[in-house]
Amino acid sequence: MLTVASPARSWRDRAWPIVREVIAEVGREDMRELRRALLAAYRGRYCGGPCSGWPYTVWRAEVRRQVGGMGPPGDRFTVPLPLEVRA
Repeated sequence: MLTVASPARSWRDRAWPIVREVIAEVGREDMRELRRALLAAYRGRYCGGPCSGWPYTVWRAEVRRQVGGMGPPGDRFTVPLPLEVRA
């Protein structure tokens, strides 16, 4: 499990590995469960308590980039997750 280790890291640097890990654990099939897991990760692992404003804006942008595929082409944060081998 990833945690916020260094205060020198940007909010985006804190958010993207957590969002990626949650997506890998939960999957994209059940979007309702994914939203719940992302909210729990936001509250517990990203901020470690109440947090709003810019950190929340960055978190939502990162979720949109990784879940919705809305990142710019060639962006290092939108590396596709490995998919299961389908027969």
